[in-house]
Amino acid sequence: MSDRENEGVGNSGFLSVRRWQAGVEWHPPAHSHAFCEIIVVLRGAHRAEIAGHPFIAESGQVLFYPPGCVHKECQHGEALLDFLCCDFEWFDRPYNVPHLIDDRQGRVREIVRWLVAEEFSSYSERATYQRQVTELLTGELRRLVAQPPDDMLSVVFRYIHKHLEKPISLDDLATCGSLNKFHLSRVFRAETGMTPMEYVRNARLDLAHRLLLETNLPLREIAPRVGIANEYHLSRLLKTRFGRGARELRKDHYVAEHIED
Repeated sequence: MSDRENEGVGNSGFLSVRRWQAGVEWHPPAHSHAFCEIIVVLRGAHRAEIAGHPFIAESGQVLFYPPGCVHKECQHGEALLDFLCCDFEWFDRPYNVPHLIDDRQGRVREIVRWLVAEEFSSYSERATYQRQVTELLTGELRRLVAQPPDDMLSVVFRYIHKHLEKPISLDDLATCGSLNKFHLSRVFRAETGMTPMEYVRNARLDLAHRLLLETNLPLREIAPRVGIANEYHLSRLLKTRFGRGARELRKDHYVAEHIED
């Protein structure tokens, strides 16, 4: 066991987290950091240029910058870029972590959202909690690197997240991934623990949940944006998935954000 572990410090250290909304005018100069940084795309697309190579991250993907990695960034396309940025130390970081990572189960996004939520909190064990959650973050990144998905499965993940507002069938997913639909179902369940269509439904509800909490859109406008027939069906599905109705979810989020007031 290392001295760091004996001291209870662990192999990761939390530094900061923030949410950004960038437009077409956002072009920070090339820069690097003395720490690790990840970009978790919520909406839009994030373009990074590293050593002359472009990387484009969309919703469901993560950009990773190790210490000393010089990079330039900008919004890609016309849709407003909305992302989470987390800075942390990773003392035992593997050296094969790619710059672009598919956040296949959305765990990285959720873990970073936990850290964002703590920005509104103040209590004696906050720093300990942030460090422990950062350990979860680096553990999930390590898992994603150690268990890369089939390349065609990555195409399927991207297709789902880009077409949530449209009808999606198992045949559509098999076609886009150039896979037999029965083989797709087997490898998809092995990778995610759910069927492709269960994943589609959960991805739609996750997006609906984010829109519910992060915008003032009524449920009748959210439903078509996530490919669900109507607001009544969406309301029932949200309550089943999250245990509370849309009104209660939005109210709870509002109270949490203004608790310091």
